[in-house]
Amino acid sequence: MKGIADGMALTIKHFFSKPVTVQYPYVKLKLKDRFRGQITLVIDADTKEPRCTGCGLCAKVCPDRLIKVEAVKVDKKRVLEEWQVNLGGCMFCGLCVETCPFGAITMTKIYELAEYDRSSFVYKKERLLKTAVVKAKEPKAAKKEEKSAARPPVAAKPADETEADARPAGEEGAGAKPAGETTAGEGAAVEEKAATPEKPVEAPQRAANPGTADATGERTDSLRPPLPKGEQGRLPEQKENKPEGEDI
Repeated sequence: MKGIADGMALTIKHFFSKPVTVQYPYVKLKLKDRFRGQITLVIDADTKEPRCTGCGLCAKVCPDRLIKVEAVKVDKKRVLEEWQVNLGGCMFCGLCVETCPFGAITMTKIYELAEYDRSSFVYKKERLLKTAVVKAKEPKAAKKEEKSAARPPVAAKPADETEADARPAGEEGAGAKPAGETTAGEGAAVEEKAATPEKPVEAPQRAANPGTADATGERTDSLRPPLPKGEQGRLPEQKENKPEGEDI
């Protein structure tokens, strides 16, 4: 019985509430600004021509390869000849709109796209121009404002650094001494340092090179120890090479 009572109470509550359904197609809900509907071209308000230059970037970025772009060169200028999209396989991701460098593609709020034939889902240039959107070029000042608004805010400096930057160039703190002024102790130390003569720096004595003569006229060799005084000038005795087993 409790379950039946709870169900009846919920039914009576919604019976007196305002309905949330609409009588479609006679009544239609208001769509959001970022709604993704049928893809169409953008016409320049000044030239009355499509902005598309036929670069083919939208066709390359389409994940399902549903866009085909054809362009021809007229007087060294690329002119759009054909632009078509197959909405039968489109998932309305919006990558083609975001990738276009000239803003030549947009997504409308048209969502009633039912057809009886699959070939009718292929939208060509002539058909897209019927639902094209006319837009004027944005001025450069507006673009700069949008870029500056998109940048992250710069972190504010601490209060101490801000006060130091705002202080005039000649003004310093109360405890700081002016530039070029010294105290009594610092002046005495400078005078004492100036009065004491500096000791000359002696050049390090270089070792005698091998084969050079010393003060006595004898040749010395830095790689071997000097000979005693009585043996100076003599050659070292050489041992004779004797065959093995031979006695003297």
